[in-house]
Amino acid sequence: MKSLVYKNIVIYRVVMNILYSGKYIKRFEDIVETIDPGKEKSIIELCFGDIFIAEWCKQNKVNWLGFDMNDEFVNFALKKGFNAISMNIRLASKFPKADTFIISGSLYHFNDILDEFLLKIMNSCSRLIISEPVNTLTNRSGVIGKIAGQSANAGSGPEDFRFDKEKLINLLNELCHDRWILNEINAKNKDIILDIKWK
Repeated sequence: MKSLVYKNIVIYRVVMNILYSGKYIKRFEDIVETIDPGKEKSIIELCFGDIFIAEWCKQNKVNWLGFDMNDEFVNFALKKGFNAISMNIRLASKFPKADTFIISGSLYHFNDILDEFLLKIMNSCSRLIISEPVNTLTNRSGVIGKIAGQSANAGSGPEDFRFDKEKLINLLNELCHDRWILNEINAKNKDIILDIKWK
């Protein structure tokens, strides 16, 4: 059963603003600053949750398509006129083609199938942008970490696994190996922003 935070977009935004110390929207601004709308004309956002990037794409004449397993978030995006699809992304055999894929705050959901997941994405795009929190309450030991993990249930059960910066970069470097190039773009805030491109 989904945590309360994932059942309503208003509650989700309130909680995320608390977690990001009032800088929740800045998380998305940091991502779109890395996009060149003159060259990246189509974007697919996985586990999109909110529609800030979709709104930026509309303003910049970039085609946006969002996938999320949360029907509440998908319906909210659809009502706002955005192209969104409800899907259990873990079960997707392949993705549509796009110039750029984005996944923000959700890579940890796929930590156990990361190699397969990245391959499916990279077979569909030239660039993957990853924005992942690496300093979270769930990373803490003890009761606080357990509570944070229990509340982070997007529909597949409580998840207490999170990446720290070193673990994430080391793992992605290992998976990229001789196939792709990993770049660190921004690590100033709560989230680290990375991109992966074909060699």
